[in-house]
Amino acid sequence: MKSIIICQPINTGYTRLFQPYKPVTKGQAVIALATGEASDTIVEVLSRIEAESIAEKAVASYNSLAAQVEKDVNASFEKEFILEKKRVDTIKKLAEEARQELESLRAERKAEHLVVMKERAAVDSELEVLSRFRHEVEEQLQSLKSDKIDISYEKERLGKLHRDAEIENQEIARLQYELEVERKALSIAR
Repeated sequence: MKSIIICQPINTGYTRLFQPYKPVTKGQAVIALATGEASDTIVEVLSRIEAESIAEKAVASYNSLAAQVEKDVNASFEKEFILEKKRVDTIKKLAEEARQELESLRAERKAEHLVVMKERAAVDSELEVLSRFRHEVEEQLQSLKSDKIDISYEKERLGKLHRDAEIENQEIARLQYELEVERKALSIAR
């Protein structure tokens, strides 16, 4: 509890060096009050005490308000933090889903690429086989053309031989006829 220490000096007992007119002990204060010597000082001190009380109440009120504001700010910050954390978690989840989908697409693309490479290898193999067959067919075609030319030449030669043979057959038939005629003539002549 604060003690009121005010009044003008009574001749004995004052020991304050810089405030010689203020009483030091409660007893001195009571004597000063009883003699009426310190009314101005009492009003001053009461005003000061009142002001200190108001100031302490204001400080307490300010501290209470500051604590409430801090609590509200912390609650608001906590809510925003929770919302931001939810947003970050949602974004992380979406990023993870996107990453998994991307990996899935990469795996599918890799599998498709392997299938395409196998198909390309099969097509290249078939093209090589077809190229070989084409080469063989071209060789056979060339051989057939050569054979056709040979056959045509042989056919022409056979045709010529056939004509020659017919001519010879006609000649033989004519000679046989003549021979027959001569035989008959000989037989008649005999």
